[in-house]
Amino acid sequence: MSDNTSKPVYIYKHPIYSGPRKNEVPPENNESGWREEMVDKFKEYLYTLTDEEFDEQADFSDEVPDMFSFYSELTALKQEISLQSKSAKKSGSDMLKSMSGLHEDLVRQSSTLSKTVTDIKGQIPLARQQAEETVLLELINLRESITNNLKHFKGRKLHGIFWRKKVTDLFHEQQSNLELLLKKADDILRRFDVTSIVTEGAPFNSSSMRVLSVSNKGLYPPGSVSKIFSQGFKRNSRILITAEVKVEKHHE
Repeated sequence: MSDNTSKPVYIYKHPIYSGPRKNEVPPENNESGWREEMVDKFKEYLYTLTDEEFDEQADFSDEVPDMFSFYSELTALKQEISLQSKSAKKSGSDMLKSMSGLHEDLVRQSSTLSKTVTDIKGQIPLARQQAEETVLLELINLRESITNNLKHFKGRKLHGIFWRKKVTDLFHEQQSNLELLLKKADDILRRFDVTSIVTEGAPFNSSSMRVLSVSNKGLYPPGSVSKIFSQGFKRNSRILITAEVKVEKHHE
C-alpha cells in the first residue's frame, strides 16, 4: 500500500554556488554547462558533509501543525488573559478602597491630633499658673514662719548680768538676717503679683477672710479687723490663702 501523503520538500541553498550571477554569460557551445557545474559542485558539497551536520541542517519531521490544538491553546490563552485582567481590575479596585479608607483615617487622625495640640496649648498657661502657685504657696508659708520668728526676736528683752555683749550681738545679727529674708520673700511675691489681703482696721470681707474671734474693745469701727492671726494672700484677683482675723463687734 503506497503512502500518498505528501511530505514537505526541503530546499538547500548551496554554500558555494547559488546560480548564475547577474549579467553572467553561460559558456559558449554549451548552454547547459553552468547547470552541470552546479550539480557537480553540489555533489562535492554533499560528500563533504558528515551525518551529524546533515541532520543539523535538515529536519525531515513529518508532523503537520494541528490547527484545532492551536486554536484551543489560543482560546485558553485568551481566557487566562481575561482572568488576569479581571483579577488585576479587582485588585486595583480593592487597593482604591483601601487607600480611600486610609485617607479617611488619616484625615480623622489629623483632626484629632490638631485638636489635641490645641487643647495642650490651651492647658499650658493653666499648668504654668498652677505650678507657679504651688511654689508661691510654699514661699508664703516660709514667709509666715520668718514673720513669726521675727516677732519672737523683737518681743524678747535682753537684760541681766548674764547676757554678754557677744550673745547680744549674735541675737541682733539673727534678727537682722530674718528681716533681710522677709524683705527678699516679699520682693519675690511682689514680682509674681502676690499681695497681702488685709490690714488692721480694714473692713471685714467674708470672701477673703475667716473670723476666728470677735472684739468689743471699741478700738476700731464695728465690722473692722482688729487683729490678724494669719495673713491672707491673693494673686491678682485669685485668692491663694484666706486670712484669719479678729473682727470688732458692733457696739450696743
